[in-house]
Amino acid sequence: MKNTKKSSIEKPLIFMGIDVHKKSWEVRFGNESINKKRVRFERPFVDNLAKYVKKHYPETRIKCAYEAGFSGFWAKRALEELGFETMVVNPADIPTSGKDRVFKTDKRDSRKILAALRSGELEGIYCPTETEERDRALLRARTQIAKSERQAKNRIKSTLLYYGIDIPECMDNSHWSKKFINWLGNIAETQNLFSLKHQLSLLNLIRKEHSSVLLSLRRLSRENRHEKVCKILQSIPGIGPLTSIKLKLELISMDRFSSTDKLLSYIGFVPTTNHSGESLRVGKMTKRGRSELRRAIIESAWVAIRYDPELGTLYENLKKKKSSNKAIVKIAVKLVRRIRYIWLHNEPYKIAE
Repeated sequence: MKNTKKSSIEKPLIFMGIDVHKKSWEVRFGNESINKKRVRFERPFVDNLAKYVKKHYPETRIKCAYEAGFSGFWAKRALEELGFETMVVNPADIPTSGKDRVFKTDKRDSRKILAALRSGELEGIYCPTETEERDRALLRARTQIAKSERQAKNRIKSTLLYYGIDIPECMDNSHWSKKFINWLGNIAETQNLFSLKHQLSLLNLIRKEHSSVLLSLRRLSRENRHEKVCKILQSIPGIGPLTSIKLKLELISMDRFSSTDKLLSYIGFVPTTNHSGESLRVGKMTKRGRSELRRAIIESAWVAIRYDPELGTLYENLKKKKSSNKAIVKIAVKLVRRIRYIWLHNEPYKIAE
C-alpha cells in the first residue's frame, strides 16, 4: 500500500519589512500571526541579513518588501539570489495612519511595511533588468543636466537685472544663440562683470555636457534593443528622436501594461477624485506618475494637432468648451492611446485623410 503522506513538509513563512537607509537597514521580522524581533543591519547589508536569517530562521521561506527610492533595485536582485521573495513597493501605496505621519520613525516604517506585506495589501512595482536600469539612468542624467542649464540661464538673467542691463529685443527669447552668448561675453568684458564671466563659463560647460549626453542617447536609440520601437514612435507627428528614446527607456515594454488605463495612470494622466455617497468631485491631475514623460507627451500633442487633421479638429472642438491647456491634455491622452496601439501592433502611425 502506497504512503499518501507528503514526503516533505512545507517550510514555515517568515515576513520581513525592510526600511532602507544609506547607512543602515531597519528590518522587522514576523510570521503569519505575530511580529517578532526588530534588527538593525550595517554594511554589508545583504550579507549580514543573510547570516542572521540563516542562524535564527533556518529552513524557512522568506518574503520581504522595501520602499522604492534612492537605492534602486540592486537590493532586490541580491535578496532574490539568496532565495528571498522580494517586493519593491511605491512608498505612497503603503497604508499609513495619521499617527504614523506625525511620529515617523524607522521602527514604525518597518512595522507598517511588515503589516501591509502580511495582509496582502502591497503590490510590487515593475523592476527593470540591470541593463534597462542603466539605460534609463542615462536619460535621467540628461534631465538633471537640462535642469542645471535652465538654472544657469536664470542666474545670468538675474545678474543682468541686478545691474540694470537690458537684453536687446532681437535676442530676448528662450533660444540662446551663439550671437547672444557672444553678446553676454562682451558685456562681461567691457563692464568688468567677473561674476557674469564665471556664470557664462559654467553655462558653456553644462551646454557641452548636455550635447554629449544627447549624442549618447541618439546612439542608444540606434541599438538593436531600442531601434525598432523608436522608429515606429517617430512616425507619430510631434515625436522626434529624443522623445522616442525617452518613451522607450521609461516605459521599457508595453507588455507591462495590461490596459491603456494602467499606462495613463503610470504616466500621470489621471485626475484626482473624491467620491463619497452621492457626491463625486473630479479634480486636477494627480501628482503621481512620470512628470517628465507627461510633459514630453503634452509637448508632442501641441505639434500633432498641426499635422494630424483629425487631432487638430478634435482640439478645436474641445477648445470651445474648455481652456486650451485642458483641451491639449485631452489630445495628449488620445496620443497615448495611439502610442500604445502602434507599439503593440508594430505598425507605423497613419494620419487619417
